[in-house]
Amino acid sequence: MKLLIKRYREQAGFTQAQVADKVGVSQSTYQRWESGTLSPSAETIEILAKLFGTSVKAIAGFVEPFDVIGLNAGDSSRSYFGEIAVHFRSGGQPLLLSISWDTYERASLSIQSENAFLVVESLDNRLVFVRRDAIADVYFSHDACDEFGPSDEEYEQPVGIFPDDEFWAQVERLCGSDDIASETDDEELRRMLEPTADDFNRPGISEAQRAQLLSLAEEDSEHLFSLATHMKWQMGSLQRSKSLDPDADVYGFLAFLEDTPSDEVLSTISLMTDGGYRVIHINPDALDYIAVPKHKYNAIENSELAEMASQ
Repeated sequence: MKLLIKRYREQAGFTQAQVADKVGVSQSTYQRWESGTLSPSAETIEILAKLFGTSVKAIAGFVEPFDVIGLNAGDSSRSYFGEIAVHFRSGGQPLLLSISWDTYERASLSIQSENAFLVVESLDNRLVFVRRDAIADVYFSHDACDEFGPSDEEYEQPVGIFPDDEFWAQVERLCGSDDIASETDDEELRRMLEPTADDFNRPGISEAQRAQLLSLAEEDSEHLFSLATHMKWQMGSLQRSKSLDPDADVYGFLAFLEDTPSDEVLSTISLMTDGGYRVIHINPDALDYIAVPKHKYNAIENSELAEMASQ
């Protein structure tokens, strides 16, 4: 079995030479570990896991199950907290995002800082940059709460808890496919992305009920594709949505908003779309928020870190 050493080395920002030096082997030996032609000892894998800030299971390719109960006994980034509800001074549509304990802790600190934007990673693949001066109030509600925020607010409900970037990359790949069933062996994924009336062919369900269930499932499918491929931004009562190019540099587009004071934010947020034939300029001072697919942002961020580490 090939270990995922390269992935976690790049995410940690190390070069091959640096890791080889730290574990006391030649670079050629380390290269053979990454290529899979030679396997490190169990003790060495433990050392690598600590060096990369991850676990032996993760390096071996086993993803820790996501804790949907929210007991927070393990990795806080893979443990469900509840929801964050954000309400805007403009009166625009409020945001409701399901979040992990890790996001809750980081957002709680960030909201008390002087950063121009509050950055929230949702569990349905949205990385949301919320302009601080646009916020009226924010409710962090543990899953034990019966309400997300003020009882008279109406929210667009999250599509569900899907925390893994690999899932969303697969959804993006299948978006627009003429026959999803022929391109995936995952029957559960097929039912989510390409539901049919046969999926609801169960005893006691009438034809009318089947049609209603199928309609709802198709709406959820469209929502999943949108979350994997579109960016969305809101300015008061005005909302816009734009399909992103497969190679859109969403990290370079928005990374400068992280941990940046209000007086240092650029005057324009610019993104090239439609294969380079269109450029969208957004006034950050007009925004309530801007949201992009988290898996696309993370993929470009990781590749940029890896490139910096190799220089």
